[in-house]
Amino acid sequence: MNHLRNFLDGFAQAINWGAPQRAYQVTRGGFRRDQEKLRGDVKRVGQNLQQAAKRHGKVTEG
Repeated sequence: MNHLRNFLDGFAQAINWGAPQRAYQVTRGGFRRDQEKLRGDVKRVGQNLQQAAKRHGKVTEG
């Protein structure tokens, strides 16, 4: 099993050998932006679920 892992590790390194290294980008306020986007996604999913439930008669207003 170790031989297979060594082979696969070597293969992965060979693939990445010619690839240029990317510079790490520091993003300010990234967590806050992620939080806002996630909150918007949750809101959108909730609205879509409500619309689908109303369309199929599973939810009453209230």
